[in-house]
Amino acid sequence: DAPQREKHRFIAVKFIVNRAVTHEIVRHRPCSFLQESQRYCRYADHKFGGEVTFIKPLFFAGDSPEYALWLKAMEDSERTYLQLLATSSPQAARTVLPNSCKTEIIVYANLAEWRHIFNLRTTKAAEPSMREVMIPLQADFRERFAEIFSA
Repeated sequence: DAPQREKHRFIAVKFIVNRAVTHEIVRHRPCSFLQESQRYCRYADHKFGGEVTFIKPLFFAGDSPEYALWLKAMEDSERTYLQLLATSSPQAARTVLPNSCKTEIIVYANLAEWRHIFNLRTTKAAEPSMREVMIPLQADFRERFAEIFSA
């Protein structure tokens, strides 16, 4: 029956998001998480293209003064990170990286917890970047697991 499936069926989802989103998602304690580590990643290395990748927040228009200010802050933090990385450790250099850094995280949870996450993270009160990823994911879950996630 559906309540048993909700508790005993687990789904893993991989997200490529900014770290602000991961700071929100890891608050869901019944989940398990596997996240890219800034401590062990050296963004100056070839596999990262020798640069830090940032995710533009959805609330800044590309031609706005706020976006220009955000972009300058990202460029400054990347430059500072790479300078620190040249003279110290990745764990020391990462302290200047902002929440806009791209990261990868795998979230593993049962269907009941995914329902709870969607109930919290798709409302108008939810953090906008979180809504941006959770609303389409909820639609996907509704399609795949209609008996549990029907609207």
